[in-house]
Amino acid sequence: MPSSSAYAAPLSLDLEPSRFEYLTLAIGLAVAGLAIAAAALPLTVQIFGAFLAILLRAGVQLRARPTRLLLYSDGTLTASAPNHGAAALIPQPAGLVQAAWWGPIPHLVFALTEGPQHACALFPDRIDADSRQRLRVWMATHRPTRVAPAISETEARA
Repeated sequence: MPSSSAYAAPLSLDLEPSRFEYLTLAIGLAVAGLAIAAAALPLTVQIFGAFLAILLRAGVQLRARPTRLLLYSDGTLTASAPNHGAAALIPQPAGLVQAAWWGPIPHLVFALTEGPQHACALFPDRIDADSRQRLRVWMATHRPTRVAPAISETEARA
């Protein structure tokens, strides 16, 4: 069993797409292509739909997520910049929006302080057993808190 100091060190997660992620995306695109082909639409509309699906997927890829995420024991996060230039080396503060396990796959949604939200699923080929256990402990102790909207006195009386 690792020492407690191992859990105090920041947990570094590699967010590069894995082979499993590429495989699931390819299967999803193939199913979408078959659904478009099976539709009772003219051939020109089917070709346009397939072309649009490929463009949408390319647009999602252009908004690349950060490549590295650091989880600290006090609950703070830092992430590399989404672009892969020189700014990617400077970690930016981030906030955890959602954390869940989908079977054996952890799913994290986080937001950079100056940027959009990013979601990542860490497939088994991207995270080893020790890091998986540390992530399980980190997620159990640092759940995101939902803030309820403030209720005014007039709404409370009604």
